[in-house]
Amino acid sequence: MNFTKISCKYLGDFDAEAKHSLWGSVIYTYAPKNQDGDGKGFTPTDLLAFALCTWVITIMGIEVKRRGC
Repeated sequence: MNFTKISCKYLGDFDAEAKHSLWGSVIYTYAPKNQDGDGKGFTPTDLLAFALCTWVITIMGIEVKRRGC
């Protein structure tokens, strides 16, 4: 059984990188402008909101499939 590992790395200047061990996908986060960052992309809080939203949508999709809707 393969377990997913996420490696995180601080890149400096309030930027970070997260890499998925199985697929090699990489996500970068940046501090928002109101927190001394440059706001050039997703912030960690943006990803938290994204994770919650996609978690709910995925569970809804699983239930729709299971119920044959």
